[in-house]
Amino acid sequence: MQSGYVLIHQPDRPNSDANGYIKRSHLVWETANDRYIQSGEIIHHVDGCRDNDVSENLRLMTPSEHGSLHMAGKTGENHPNYKHGKYVGKYAKYKKNP
Repeated sequence: MQSGYVLIHQPDRPNSDANGYIKRSHLVWETANDRYIQSGEIIHHVDGCRDNDVSENLRLMTPSEHGSLHMAGKTGENHPNYKHGKYVGKYAKYKKNP
């Protein structure tokens, strides 16, 4: 596993990594949709569980759509860049919500 993703060794598969592994979620989605995932496409796990690779739980998205989905409703202390009472990184210009 890599960061919660199940990896399958398939060195001849397009999009496999340098060691010949590909995420199982990608194999499941590609099989169910009869095409390969293209550059600039992301597979999102609808229930948030990275090892639940049933096709109904997988959704193809762009990186922009995926980022927006994960940021929806995250403001103030719920924002992923909010640490120890202040924003960090590129979000440091924002102030804590009253």
